[in-house]
Amino acid sequence: MPVFFEKNKAETLIFAIPKTVFAAPSWRAVAVFGDALAATAAVSPSGMAGQYDFPERPQMDRPVRTRREAVTDPVVEYVVKTGNAKQPQLTLFMRPPIGMTDMAEADGVLAVCLLANSVGEVKRQLQRAEDKDDVSGILRYAEKRKLVILGWGSRSLWNPGKNWDELGKQTAGQIDDTFDDVAAAWARGVDQLSRRYGMPDREFLLWGFSGAAQYAKRLALRKPQYFLAVHVHIPSSFDKPTAEAARVLWCLTTGENESGYERSLRFLSECRAMGYPILYKAIPGLGHQGHPATDRLGTAFFDYALSLREEKRDGGDNLTLKTRSSLPWPASFRKPPFVGDAVNQQVFRADEASGKIPEAFRVNIPTKILADAWLKEK
Repeated sequence: MPVFFEKNKAETLIFAIPKTVFAAPSWRAVAVFGDALAATAAVSPSGMAGQYDFPERPQMDRPVRTRREAVTDPVVEYVVKTGNAKQPQLTLFMRPPIGMTDMAEADGVLAVCLLANSVGEVKRQLQRAEDKDDVSGILRYAEKRKLVILGWGSRSLWNPGKNWDELGKQTAGQIDDTFDDVAAAWARGVDQLSRRYGMPDREFLLWGFSGAAQYAKRLALRKPQYFLAVHVHIPSSFDKPTAEAARVLWCLTTGENESGYERSLRFLSECRAMGYPILYKAIPGLGHQGHPATDRLGTAFFDYALSLREEKRDGGDNLTLKTRSSLPWPASFRKPPFVGDAVNQQVFRADEASGKIPEAFRVNIPTKILADAWLKEK
């Protein structure tokens, strides 16, 4: 069972026993807890474990006593219950930078929502960074920046082909309730990992691709207090922006041939109207795929976000929601040096952009580095 049990706290575990067992006279079941080094066992309904033979008996009889570090596994696993039948539990993984044993040395947290068919596959993705794929690239970025990786698997709890405003009221309400439960469980799990291992508990970077981008985005809208910046690529559907999430830096990338392209433009418009500091880029000719240009833009955006942490601490959290909804906290977003045309793929200096970009297509670009990355499409 890949879960943690808290010291000095009683837990009740329920095991399914086949009906055929009950027919046997004086049946007994042995439950074993431990690992390859040491184990303990209990007998149900009653009895002594030493009376029985079972594969883990040597670990129980001759346990290997060893001192254990706070983090011994390169990827720590934690399961949290959601209380919702549509996703009863959520498995979180925490991976510190290679060789790091003291979380105080970390420069932050990169939260990644991953596409996977199983919990085991999520863990395998987090254990490798050498492959040439979208996930490995962001893992290498985390290693380079000394960021703890917090990962979990995506699950479709909504209609991936429709926006929130394309759903019936009842359906939308049910989806909201489900994801509210999941988001609350995610927050409980994160808080537990932070308390147990000293992982930073705020100002996360958040990354997601495709269906995982849809999940990540919905999480950031509900729990924005955990996040500094979000980069999501090719999410085909979008949830309703919240006023609270205007405290987060947003980067949304997609393709002009992606099925959710028009929806992404509507989301951009809604976010801009609510004062979101949002960087948007659609790659011409790109469908539902990854792209090197969006990877470069995303990591440059995260670098920019990390450089603003002090500015956010000094002023951003003191803004009221009403003020924040009309005035994003980063000065470089309020008065950007560059402005992009989201549809015509052009960039102008801010003092030269007047009258050249329709208001609906306008994208604020806060630095020269981001302007160069925004223009580069190969």
